[in-house]
Amino acid sequence: MVVSRLPDRLGGRALTTRSAPGIKFGYTGKTVAVSFGNLTSDGVLVGYRVAGLDWAFTNITAGATHLLVSPTTPGSDQTGPVNPWTFELRVTNWAYGVQIEAVHVAKGEKLIKLPEFGRRIEVIGDSLASGMYTSYEGLSSWA
Repeated sequence: MVVSRLPDRLGGRALTTRSAPGIKFGYTGKTVAVSFGNLTSDGVLVGYRVAGLDWAFTNITAGATHLLVSPTTPGSDQTGPVNPWTFELRVTNWAYGVQIEAVHVAKGEKLIKLPEFGRRIEVIGDSLASGMYTSYEGLSSWA
């Protein structure tokens, strides 16, 4: 889960989550499956994408494995300039959550840790700046 700590006026106890918590990693091959644990909010809608392309959406079943990237997934058959391929998964409603039990790739392929960047930009604004009232607000907003 992507989490930010911001100091609170009441003693520094505030914990805020971004509008769409999730994971991002690199991988080789053309398949990515994710196993979700039993603590996943059953039926939660997640968005996922390959190499920064358009978001795809699916509802998640608690305790199940979902094949999210296959050779027929748009973008999975492209070549460069993205190397390694990136996979990103976000929960569309921060009130719900997913428990990721395992991430699977094909035999002989691997998961790759993406580099951490030394700087980040966090936009703190009103609900309109964050995409309120748009479809899938946490994923369609720029913040």
